[in-house]
Amino acid sequence: EEVLRQGQEIANNIVLRISDVEGLETIPIMIGLYEQSPQDDLAGGVFVAVGESNNGSTTVDSWDSIDENRMIFPLEGSDSAEGNAFANFKSEVESFFPNISGITGRAHYINASLSSLTINIVTQFYGEAEMIAYTQYLKQSATTFLPNEIDIEIIVESPSKVEAFLKKDRTESEYSSHVFD
Repeated sequence: EEVLRQGQEIANNIVLRISDVEGLETIPIMIGLYEQSPQDDLAGGVFVAVGESNNGSTTVDSWDSIDENRMIFPLEGSDSAEGNAFANFKSEVESFFPNISGITGRAHYINASLSSLTINIVTQFYGEAEMIAYTQYLKQSATTFLPNEIDIEIIVESPSKVEAFLKKDRTESEYSSHVFD
């Protein structure tokens, strides 16, 4: 609440300064308030509100709250349906290739509903053929275990580079992928 109050006060000062600039007196201005996460938080910050100034107003006319949240799987959310789906995916993927150093998922919720999921897999691979096989297995496992109605990205990294990238938009039924040389 304090962040929101101070952000709105600062936003009004910004709108006043912009509207004092010659030629910008009547342009609509949109301001987004973003709450930065603590430095040790893996999930990142979230937008908390958006406001608009219209018709030459020197203050923000209206504010809309944004219900946004981020969560890191498996550290948080293990009791949710999405957390369980991630745990099942993680278990399946780890059983296929034992040299996995870690699998984490960053979930992005809007209005208490999962909107997107980014999964990072860190491991060491020994050849392109092995990476291709692993990527095909990831496609199959993601289709089986992860929610279909959200945007999903899967990034496979070794200590030196990104090895593979998989992506599925909420409107698509299949994952696209790329294995890097």
